[in-house]
Amino acid sequence: MTCPTTAAFNGLVGKRTLNVAVVCDISAMVSKRKAMVGGRKCWKIPVMEGNFYVEDGFGAMEAVAGGNFMIFAKTQAEGLVAAEAAAERDPREMPRRNNAVPGGVCRSGSKAGSLKYKMKASTNHTYCPTIRALVPDTVVPEGVDAVYEDSHERLDVDSGERSHEGVLAAIACPGVQLN
Repeated sequence: MTCPTTAAFNGLVGKRTLNVAVVCDISAMVSKRKAMVGGRKCWKIPVMEGNFYVEDGFGAMEAVAGGNFMIFAKTQAEGLVAAEAAAERDPREMPRRNNAVPGGVCRSGSKAGSLKYKMKASTNHTYCPTIRALVPDTVVPEGVDAVYEDSHERLDVDSGERSHEGVLAAIACPGVQLN
């Protein structure tokens, strides 16, 4: 919903369906805002650029999560080139690929929990170069000014067999540091 021009549609027809619950400050205005988009029953949620459309239900099944690796780079530009090279090598043509991160590249790698608040997830501060000196358990070495996370999840183990190709593509790029 936060990414400009996007909509969310169910791409997984399965045994289980999870209903979408619309929870927002404007829920009273949204509660009766339903729309048909391409024959799909959707919620029509007002956002600052128009409307966000989200299908009323999504298929669900067990899957493999957490297929991530970190790319350490000297500069932001070199890191982004490496992250994009890794994402391009990821077997996107496989029908069982799923990704909650647009493009499969993340600049704020998440971790479970939070240091201060009771949040379920927060930015993984140990990978943030700009606060390296303030973080006692930092994993960012000197000379690294950008860290990107290649993020991909799979609906089954077999569909992730070629994911290592992304790692090889990333480490072949200039400016990437191996630790």
